[in-house]
Amino acid sequence: MSFWRKAIIAVCVVVLLVGFFDFGGETIDYFAQTFENDSNADAVRAIKEEAAAQAAGQGGAQLPQGPIDGRLPVAEMLPEYKALYDLNPDIVGWLKVEDTRIDYPVMFHEGEGQYYLKRNFDGNYQFSGCLFLDERNRMEPRSENLIIYGHNMNNGSMFHDLSKFKGRKFLDEHPYIYFDTLYRRETYQIIAVLQTRIPKSEEQTFRYYEFVGDGSESSFKAYIEDVKKRSVFDTGVEAAFGDRLLTLSTCDYRKGVAESRLVVIAKLISST
Repeated sequence: MSFWRKAIIAVCVVVLLVGFFDFGGETIDYFAQTFENDSNADAVRAIKEEAAAQAAGQGGAQLPQGPIDGRLPVAEMLPEYKALYDLNPDIVGWLKVEDTRIDYPVMFHEGEGQYYLKRNFDGNYQFSGCLFLDERNRMEPRSENLIIYGHNMNNGSMFHDLSKFKGRKFLDEHPYIYFDTLYRRETYQIIAVLQTRIPKSEEQTFRYYEFVGDGSESSFKAYIEDVKKRSVFDTGVEAAFGDRLLTLSTCDYRKGVAESRLVVIAKLISST
């Protein structure tokens, strides 16, 4: 190899290295954030699993009576979630989808709907944030439609794996979503998968996130009709007035579609 050819290669390598570090630390910071995000989620998951194992070993021993900080009674609280509630009373449940990385706590911060958009379970800054409940939702009394938001992270975390539901085969093999409240273990069956967008304010069109429930049968039926009509697949699963709904929402990043969203909607079929 000639001297000049070697020199050109060396210069290119230097330029690449300078470019890597000259992102103002952004490239390094991204990987550091990714590691930190995963570590925090793993730590929270470990606390949950350890508390569940301890409770099982004690034969489901009774938890202490009375409220924690006056917010929620703990007498009937599931032990793994009591342990997490002790650490952060903003937790409202846990979401899991089989054969995905979706296995996270769901948070809700009164008075600040997007508090956990870029905060981890501990309330510290974290780019990927947490899964969090719509600010209009309530667990008690229960909203008709619980809407959970989460980032679509490039590293595969948070709601990235919702994209698997774009495939009919995956949907057919994974028709259920598991969402535990602090008190009950719940199973939901998927009724629709939407690829939609956030419309501009002046547009008169369907907005999937507007319906949380108003107790009206006509509103519920109209919403389900819109959802079924816009679903990517005909799941064959219907919903009737009185059913409790669960909606999972994330960014879709479809080319040429501004504010695109991927939305999975399911109905409660079991609560124990």
